[in-house]
Amino acid sequence: MTSVPLLLTAQDFDAYLPERGGSKAFSRPRLEVKQRAIAWARALQPRLAALGLRVDLEASDEHPGPRNGHRVEAQWVFFTRHVAERDELERLAGRPLVEAMEPSIPPTRHVWVGLRLDARGVEVSLGVHPEAFADVGNLRALLASSDGDARAVLAALPDELRLAVGDARVPVREATAEAIAELIGRATADWAPLSIGWSVGREVALEHATGIGDELEGALVALGPVYRSIAWSRDNDLVLLAPRLAGLEDDRARAHAANAAAHDRWTADRQVEHARVAGLARARR
Repeated sequence: MTSVPLLLTAQDFDAYLPERGGSKAFSRPRLEVKQRAIAWARALQPRLAALGLRVDLEASDEHPGPRNGHRVEAQWVFFTRHVAERDELERLAGRPLVEAMEPSIPPTRHVWVGLRLDARGVEVSLGVHPEAFADVGNLRALLASSDGDARAVLAALPDELRLAVGDARVPVREATAEAIAELIGRATADWAPLSIGWSVGREVALEHATGIGDELEGALVALGPVYRSIAWSRDNDLVLLAPRLAGLEDDRARAHAANAAAHDRWTADRQVEHARVAGLARARR
């Protein structure tokens, strides 16, 4: 278990009360929660790496501002795919640069696993939004496969975890392929994330404040194999995106070569023109 405790207090939860969401006066206590949560998450990152997860750690803002609609009613600390793999998928999907510069929290384009704290309690979960087309495609391919590995991964999860889309919840032990497919369909219809997680109410978290960090860590690490199975990568390409990426790279190389050739022609033309003008100037002198 991690050596960095969360040590949640009543003041931590109070900092995210809805009536305080737009107040900058509570940015300081929210920052303290964020720093503790980041330290907690960073300490368990080696355990995720040992599971084969190549992920980056990110967190939501504690200060009301444009990125959060000038309201802070929750603190997110989450892991998502490495930035290089995110860039690959952004290029594949043709994402506008302005959207890529202002990502949502948590991300909608990439599967993630992390912790969320608000005034009501704390939760550890894995989420995948319908917009994360490569990850959803991998999940659908896993469910359609006759291989039992996907079900074995879910069966290994703690019984406390639930699959959810909005208010619809299914215990992990009841998560058949059909039930998961139905939740994916609902997620697509509602344009909402499918999540697998475990939530702890405020009072229970405070009652077990000294050990809740270890319990949450155990749940998050247990979600690691699920993340690895779902997350698209070149080594886990169940939807065969790699050939499309290769085609994009070839197109990019051809475009670069064409631009370089055009620049060389422009430079040569400028040199010829410069020599002509210099010759005319000498003739006039």
